[in-house]
Amino acid sequence: MLKRVVESDIRCEGRIIMNKRSVLDDLSIIVIQLFSYSSFLLEKLDFELKLDNRKPTRLELYPDSEMSALDFRNQVEKVLGDEAELTGVRNAELTWYPELSKQKEQYRISFSYRKSKCSLSFFSSPESYFYPLLINAAGHFENISSIYFNQPGLPVSLYSFITENENEQIDQFSYGPAHDSEPQLLHSIFERTAHLFPKLPCIQYHNDTFNYSKVNETANQLAHFLGARGVVKGDVVGILMHRSPELYISMLAVLKAGAAYVPLDISFPAERLKFILEDSGAKCLLSQFSFNALYFGFSIEVFCIDNILKEEISDFPKGNTGLVISPVSPAYIIYTSGSTGFPKGVEISHTAISNLVESEKILYHISEKEKVAQTFSPAFDASVEEIWMSFSSGSCLYPVSETIMHSAEELAFFIIQRQITVLSTVPTMLSVMRPPLTSLRLLILGGEECPDELLNKWTTYGLRIINTYGPTEATVIATSDEHTPSKKITI
Repeated sequence: MLKRVVESDIRCEGRIIMNKRSVLDDLSIIVIQLFSYSSFLLEKLDFELKLDNRKPTRLELYPDSEMSALDFRNQVEKVLGDEAELTGVRNAELTWYPELSKQKEQYRISFSYRKSKCSLSFFSSPESYFYPLLINAAGHFENISSIYFNQPGLPVSLYSFITENENEQIDQFSYGPAHDSEPQLLHSIFERTAHLFPKLPCIQYHNDTFNYSKVNETANQLAHFLGARGVVKGDVVGILMHRSPELYISMLAVLKAGAAYVPLDISFPAERLKFILEDSGAKCLLSQFSFNALYFGFSIEVFCIDNILKEEISDFPKGNTGLVISPVSPAYIIYTSGSTGFPKGVEISHTAISNLVESEKILYHISEKEKVAQTFSPAFDASVEEIWMSFSSGSCLYPVSETIMHSAEELAFFIIQRQITVLSTVPTMLSVMRPPLTSLRLLILGGEECPDELLNKWTTYGLRIINTYGPTEATVIATSDEHTPSKKITI
């Protein structure tokens, strides 16, 4: 996320002059600083220490985030042992090579002690993960020194090494209208849009157009149907469908019924689908008839949406359910691959996803005139961004079939034919598409590292490009950067 911040290598030097301090104290402070830079994740810190004219000594320290300044000092002193007579030392040079990189020449930190004067020297190449930290390292050292001497018993996990300028940056990053808004329910955002723009097209699927009023009323009827079939607040409902109006209506209906939905990828094998449904505790599954071979034999109840929408919901009310649900209750559960080899469910609350939706309205400048392509699998959280940037603004959502998504040429033709204005995709797909696609106004990228040379050929056509990053646990995206030819992508 912090790669390639600058174009050229840079060497940063900071000098802090403090008399009447021991080498041991200064060594302990720099160890705490480096441990903090690693976000307290490293189990071991490796150093090379040279005292006066002696041969370099290899140090291995095993820090812990609950250790205090005194604990660090004792560990450093214990590692140095009798070999170093610190009382008479006039010069000390400490070099740290972060374990996070196999290319140790990319970044380096050196510590020198000369006649009671501490000098820090930092080197970083543009690929360095630590570069944004190293440029402010002198200020960090001063802050940590102050805590070290004034609060020696404080655990290092509670140290705040960032400078005043960095604090101001954090305040700027965290500022925004969505930050101060009241918690919302995700489906209430759609209901508000449907109230404001009832006749505007909500979904365009092949030659069929579904306006906001129709989608909302159908989702309400389906929500009442689910309630009549035993779905209550706090339940989980699986959804296995093609990208289609039925998919989005089902998502809305589950939310309106007070439940959370688990979107499933149609390419998943039956065993994976079964595992996810069982692991999530799904009460039932909403699916389409074309997938009956996949869900045949599942122990939970399956509702075929094809028949329900045509026949079974006609007598149910078209009005909003009006259920009182806590904003902190789950809206959906996305299953990721999981580090253990088994799918891992990530539960996202109404508050979290609603905050993202409101924030992105400002970030992306989406209006009711947009035509938004829906390209990602509903089991991938990028689809949540596509769907809700459209639904929250009164735009029209255009589901793109799985077949089209297998061909860059077909996707480009779809964009041209439908005059799509907003596209979210991964750099790999973009790399096999040819500019220009003149209808596009906004291009959102994410999921992979994004090379600048790829973007430069697209910016010449006035296209707005935003690169995003974020783990599923952080609700789709956590940070973004707008691309301009004059600067490199930093995430």
